[in-house]
Amino acid sequence: MRAATRLGIILMLIGAALATAIAATIAWADFEGLSYFETGAGYPSFDGLTCPSVMSLTEEALVAARFSNPTDVTIEPNYRLNISGKTEFRRLAGKVTVPPHGHQDAAWTVNSDDIDLGYFILLRLTVLPTAKMPTRAASCGILALDLGSATGDQALTLAVALSALLMAGGLIAPALLLSEHQRLRFDIDASTPRRRATQAMGVVCAAAVLPALSGAWLAAWLLCVVGVLLLLIVLRDAFA
Repeated sequence: MRAATRLGIILMLIGAALATAIAATIAWADFEGLSYFETGAGYPSFDGLTCPSVMSLTEEALVAARFSNPTDVTIEPNYRLNISGKTEFRRLAGKVTVPPHGHQDAAWTVNSDDIDLGYFILLRLTVLPTAKMPTRAASCGILALDLGSATGDQALTLAVALSALLMAGGLIAPALLLSEHQRLRFDIDASTPRRRATQAMGVVCAAAVLPALSGAWLAAWLLCVVGVLLLLIVLRDAFA
């Protein structure tokens, strides 16, 4: 029983560590995007910018923005887009026409030429004031890695799926490897502090991926810190 339980804990630890690493690195990219272009000017947030979390060095990734118009008149907001680069920013500017109570999409491509700070493509979009809306800004960061022929989306999906499978395997493996009597004992022990810590670790580490993917880097990092603490507790108890 001890060997089966330890196998389950090891699978849970590996899956949770992988989930934490995914969340932390994606959140790190978004934090770098926020600080990279920091000028001291504080603008309200623009919620329409969408960036991929991960991309391959060999692909061109699409960055998109949706401009919304809640007013009763057509608006034509001007925008400025700064994109990181090895030697200097790439600066783009333009204007979009947005009908009343409608929206208009715009898109741009980024590639490995835009990498700076080693592994990141960083962007800042500033939407200039129009109608009753003030200047707004948004930033994001993309983690650029050598993924061979895989795309960033494929690699990220595989990593998240592997993490989930490992944690699920950690929960299921003991039940499959134990006898009926041992399984009953295993179920009775479900409320022990060690088992609760293991379950909490899995939940917290998996949950950290969600805010990281949505750009909420601070929430992701806080969950990662809690997840690491739980990882250390479970690791200590498992091999004490």
